Amino acid sequence: MINLNQNKKLFFISDLHLFHENIIKFCNRPFKDAREMTETIIRNWNETITDEDQVVFLGDFIIGYKDPKGISEYIYECLNGEKYFIRGNHDSDEKISDKIPWLPNDCKIRWVNYRDCSIALSHYPFEKKDLKPLSNALYVHGHTHSKNLITDAHNRIINVSCEAINYKPISFDEILNELSKDL
Repeated sequence: MINLNQNKKLFFISDLHLFHENIIKFCNRPFKDAREMTETIIRNWNETITDEDQVVFLGDFIIGYKDPKGISEYIYECLNGEKYFIRGNHDSDEKISDKIPWLPNDCKIRWVNYRDCSIALSHYPFEKKDLKPLSNALYVHGHTHSKNLITDAHNRIINVSCEAINYKPISFDEILNELSKDL
């Protein structure tokens, strides 16, 4: 369960693919190798997030490391903030430490409230059938690796794949600001 603190800043990010060499060429990421990419993403996270902030991570954490369970636990502990991790399609029990408090993978969409806004969270993009007619709803997803932050401005669908947000978490306030530019 995600119980957001309304007085803390809220950030989102998805699809880190730490240590994943092939994602660099698949998604044209601007890194020379997986080590540089992993170090940059961790540094960006910790330069953006303080221990007073909360972060919702929407899946695909570590891929391609020899001991993913061990390194996943270590990196999780190194990342700043109060973290809520939702599994992505690459986050299996075999790859991720049992000590990371993943939210149960019991539903595709998780709803939370933050500052009078209903927020739907999912690793996967939303389909029209998923959209509820709520005037204050925000739909946040990852998975696509698109470089476009706003998937659909009219329906307030936001892509937080790290390619779209310059490989660092994006705040709730920044998302609202970007949406206001598109409407």
